[in-house]
Formats: sequence, C-alpha cells, structure tokens
Amino acid sequence: MLRYQPNADTLSAGKVLIRDMSAIPSETALHTADSSSEPPPIRYANNSVRIRYAAPSFTMPHTTEYRVRLSGLSETWSQWTTQAQRDFTNLAPGSYTFEVQARTARGTVTDISPYTFTILPPWYRTWWAYLLYVLGGGGLLVGIVQWRTHSLRQQQRHLEQLVDARTSEIRDKNEQLARQARRLQSLDRSKSQFFANISHELRTPLTLILGPVQQLLAQHSADNETTHRLSVVKRNAERLLHMVKQLLGLARLEAGTLAMSPTPCALGQRLAAHARTFIDLGRQHDIAVRVEHSAPPENAPPAYADLEYMQQVVSNLMSNAIKFTPKGGHVMVRIDETETETRLLVSDTGIGIAEAHHQTIFERFQQVDGSPTRAHEGAGIGLALTKDLVEAHGGRITVDSALEEGATFTVILPRGREALPERYRPSSESENADTAFNTDPTPDAALPFVASSGAVSGDTATTGDASIPSSDTAPANSTHRTPGPPTPSRAPLLLIVDDNADMRAYVRSIMEAEFRILEAEHGQAGLEQATTHLPDLILADVMMPGMDGMEMTRRLRDTTETAAIPVIMVTARADASSELQGLSDGAYDYITKPFDPAVLQMRIHGMMQWMQRLRRRMRSSSAQDTSAASASTAAPPKSNGEPAPDASMSAFERKARAIIEANLTESGFDVDDLAEEMAVSRSTIYRRARSNNAPSPAALVREVRMSTAHGLLEAGEGTVTEVAYAVGYESLSSFSDQFRSHFGYPPSTVSASTST
Repeated sequence: MLRYQPNADTLSAGKVLIRDMSAIPSETALHTADSSSEPPPIRYANNSVRIRYAAPSFTMPHTTEYRVRLSGLSETWSQWTTQAQRDFTNLAPGSYTFEVQARTARGTVTDISPYTFTILPPWYRTWWAYLLYVLGGGGLLVGIVQWRTHSLRQQQRHLEQLVDARTSEIRDKNEQLARQARRLQSLDRSKSQFFANISHELRTPLTLILGPVQQLLAQHSADNETTHRLSVVKRNAERLLHMVKQLLGLARLEAGTLAMSPTPCALGQRLAAHARTFIDLGRQHDIAVRVEHSAPPENAPPAYADLEYMQQVVSNLMSNAIKFTPKGGHVMVRIDETETETRLLVSDTGIGIAEAHHQTIFERFQQVDGSPTRAHEGAGIGLALTKDLVEAHGGRITVDSALEEGATFTVILPRGREALPERYRPSSESENADTAFNTDPTPDAALPFVASSGAVSGDTATTGDASIPSSDTAPANSTHRTPGPPTPSRAPLLLIVDDNADMRAYVRSIMEAEFRILEAEHGQAGLEQATTHLPDLILADVMMPGMDGMEMTRRLRDTTETAAIPVIMVTARADASSELQGLSDGAYDYITKPFDPAVLQMRIHGMMQWMQRLRRRMRSSSAQDTSAASASTAAPPKSNGEPAPDASMSAFERKARAIIEANLTESGFDVDDLAEEMAVSRSTIYRRARSNNAPSPAALVREVRMSTAHGLLEAGEGTVTEVAYAVGYESLSSFSDQFRSHFGYPPSTVSASTST
C-alpha cells in the first residue's frame, strides 16, 4: 500500500551519484557510472576533465543544490549551486579526490560522495624519463668533461710548445749573453793583464833608470855639472813614471778594475796637508801658494775617501795651477767642510780657459791648445783621470774660468758612506781607518842590522860558499851566482828571483857589500835554489815566466824547511789588490818599482833585524828543552859513522863535550870560550886534545852541534829552521852547508824522512 507523505524528503539513498567523467573539450568519456571498477589513471593529455553528478530526488529536483571540492587541488568547498557538473582544467599530475554534497529544497544535506582519480604525469616527467634525463645528463656531462679535457690538453700542448719555443729562445739569448759576458770578462782580464804587463815593462826600466841616477847623484853631489844633468834625467824619469801611473789609472777605471777602498778619514785635513807640499814648488816658480781649511761641524757624518786617489786629485789640480800660472801669480786652495759635503777649490791667476773648452778639458787626451807650437807640455790625461776619480767617490768637479782671468776648479764630495757608488761602498764603517799602525813597537826596532854569522867560530873546514855553484860551472839557462866584490863567508845569503837580468844585477850591486848573492831567473828556479841553499832572505818579482813570484811564495810556505824564510816582493804591480794578494800568499813585505835604493836597503835591514829578534826569542824559549834533548841525542846514530861517547873516551873529551852541550844555543861559542870554560889557554887545549887522541877543539864544537842537530831532526823535535837556531846557527844557509858537508846530505832529507 502506498501512502503519500507530502513533508517527506525524497532524496534517495542519502548521497550524490557520480554519473561520468569526460575530457574537455573533446568530451571523450573517461569513466561512466555504470563501470564497476575504479577509474583508470588519466593521461596527462586529458588533464582537463568534467565531472557530472546527480542526486536522485523526486521532490522539485530542479531546486537541488550541490557543492564540491577537489582534494589535492583545494580543501575549500564551493558555493551551493544547482549546476550538476563541474570542470577542472590543467590539473597537475597526481591523485585527486572529488567530493560532492547535495541539499534539497527542504535543507536536507546528503553525505559526502567521494570520487578518486589519478592524473598521470607526462612522459617527460615519468621515472624512466628522469632516468633518461640522468643518463643523458651524465653522458652530456661526461662528453663536456671529455671535450673540455681534450680542449685543455690541446691548449696545454700549445702552451707547452710556446713555452718550449720561448724557453729555447730565452736559453739561446742567455747562452748568447753568457758568451758575451765571458767574452767581456775575458777581454777585461786580458785588458787587466795587458795593463799589468805594461806596468811591469815600464816600471822595471824606470827602476833601472831612477835607481842608478839616485846613486850617482849621491856620489857626485860636489860636481855641479854632473849633478845638473843627472837631475834632468831623474826629473824626466819621474815625470814619465807619473804619466804611466795616470795612464794605468785611466785604463783601470775604464776596465772597471780600479781597486779603490774608501774609508772614513779626516779628508779635509789630509787634503790640506797634501796641498801644502806644493808650497815649495810654487816658490821655485815664483808663485805664491796659499792653503786654507775649515773643519766640519762636530755632528757631521764622516767623509769616506781613498786618500791615495784623492791626493792624486789634489796633485793634478795643483800641478796644472802652477804650470799655467805665470811668475808672480797666486794659487789659492780652500777646503770647506760642511755637514753634508767637502768642497775643494783650487784657484789660480793663470791664463784661464775659454768657456767653449770647459767640458772638453775633462775628456781624455784633450787639451785647450792642441797645436804643435803650444806653450805648455801635457798629454791631456790629468784632468780626465781627476774627473773619473772624483766621480768614483760619488762627487763632481766643475770649472769656472775665462781667458786671462785665471781658473777655479771646484770638487764637491758628499759626506757619508751612502754617498759612495755601490761598487766602492764599504760594507761596514771602520772607526780607526785614519790612524797609524805600528807593526813592531818594541825597543828592539832601533837595533842596527848586524850580518848573521855564516858559520860558527872554529868551523874553519868549510865556508858558506862551498856548495854554491859559480857562473863558470852553471849552465847558461840555469840560476847562478854572478861574481862580484868578495863578501865574507859569514855574511847572510840573499836570493834574488827576477826574470830581468839587469834588475838582478842592479839589486846585486846594491846589496852585495853586505850579503852573499844567489840569483834565479824564474819562480821554479828560485824555489829550487831556496830549497837547496836555504837563504836568509829572498827578493822576488811577481810577474815571471812559468811560476810567478806569488806561486813560488805559496810553495815556500807549504814546505817545512823553507816556511820561515822571509820573502820580500819587489814588483811593478803597484795596485792594492796585488799587494794584498802577495801578503796573503806569505810575503813579508811588498816594494813597488821603481824604488829608492836606500828604501830597499832599509826594508831589508829591518827584516833582518826582525829575524834576529825572532831567533833570540826562539833560542831563549827553547834553551832548556834543547839542553835536555842534546843530553839524550848527543851521540849521533851509528849509521852516520859518528863516535858515541863511551868508557873509552877520555875524561878531557867528555868534559869538553859537556861544556859545549851546555852552551849549545850560544851562536858565538867558539874555541876561545871552550878554553876559558876549561880554565886553560887556547894552545893548551889543542895540546890536550892531541895528547888524548880527541878531535881538535874546533872540530869537536862542530861535531857536537851537527850531532845534536841530527838527533833533533831525527826525533822530530822541530823544523830545520828551529833546529838551526837551537844549535847556535843564525844563518840557515850556513847551517845547511855545514850539515851537508858533515853528513853528506842536506838537513831537509832527515826532516822529510822523519815526517813520512
């Protein structure tokens, strides 16, 4: 039975039904209500969909309202509307739940009707697409890396080729520069050697000119005519020497080999003192020379200069001022020292210099008057050298002059070490550079030179010349002793080593009155002579063929027997570096050519005095040790055939030997002293020696000395020099001759065998 209820809600089942879902705008059905299964995944191409729904209501169905929401897109419900479909466009891939509710005209709301569907991602957003992306990206990255690596390798190879090419080019340039540098160094060495050779070749003849002239002047002082002519020779030889020095100075400056050693000094005071030495020269030319000097402030930094070269600057300026100033003129020298500089002004009232020549006068070999008929002599060297020396000190020189108005030369030297050019700048300041140094302040320095005893008194069997070859027996090319005035056999032995025969003859003429002379033509011959004869002193030249003097000196110092022989270098190499080299090689003194004969004699006398003092000190310090050693070694070895003291020896001989041994270090102990010690006369001691079958007193003294010396050498108690001094000899050559005569071989043989 049916019953009508007008107020009842006619919404069936209490929920909304999903009719279908279709794609828009194509209206392709994606899912229908009659399908029993879940809606299939929707392709991304159909991501715009339309969903239709309906509520089965029979009471005014047109008034039924719906609201919807799409979870996954929005969580907000839509407004109530009577529209029974809803469109969703451009949905992103993912799962969505469509929810719908219906409301009847009477306000009844149905339950939520869900409808779940899935929008598939496009193919390019699928997992396999991402996998392809990863694989493709990885492949692309690998390709890019490989391409980049290949590109970088190509660039690297290209850069390496460029670097190799540039390196090769730089290497070639460096090798070229190195070759040029070596060539320049070789040229500089050749130039320096050339200048050294020129110096040697010029100074040696000048020595042979000036030396004899000075001797002749001393011998003919009463002969006015001879003295005048010799003075002309001397003056011109000195002038030539001065020009040689200036030329060599210019050459060294140009070659960069000038050995200049600036030190802190009282520059103004020293230059003023040197300028005053020209006052007498000015008087000779009737020219008034005046020198003024103002001291620097107390807080002024020290002035650095090489005084030798700065004095040469003053000499050149003063010589020119006096030379070009007429009689009755004036030369004014003023030295002003300020806190920053030292200013030297040399003014004269001479002929003056035209302004056009103010710069050219400082050029080499340039003169204001270059005509053959010029009134004044000169080579145009002095001012060029002066300018170079001033600039080498970091200073400058200017001239202010006009014709017939005199000339004023101004030299400005900055003070302080930093003002010097770097190549000449000393590494550290020297506080005592300008003070004198006394090498031997002892009172013994005033002792007169006494010729050493060539043999001990009583040694009459042989003389000091016994083993020296004469010129008659020596080969022409060997070293030899040239005959001269006879010298005492007890005179010290001097060895002259020089390749110039005239120089050897000249030195021999100076020294042969006090020395026995040996000569050698080169270093090797000098070394052999020194080793054989053990001279008391050696005079050696530096530049010689084969072995030079410095090499000879080094070898002498390296040999025990000759290490104590003093060597004096007499050479034409006047530069400071050569002198330092010679002294460092072991030379005791250094004399440059040309030299004054008196200076050479005084240097030799001073050296011999020093050797005598050394011998006395050595003898006094070793006298006690020598006595003990002689007591144990008085008997010579049986291998040498010497009789040893024993019971068969007479009491007289034993007593005489004991007295001789007690006085062994006394160089003057002789037969008279032995007789005095034994309290008998000289004739008595000879008679007692004969009656006791003992050697003669003189032979006994010599035998004890030689036996003791042999024993000391064999025991290694000292060098040949020390042993010679210990047994009373003051001359090495005499000791060597006596030893050779007594034993048949030189003392160096015993010393060498002991050392090995």
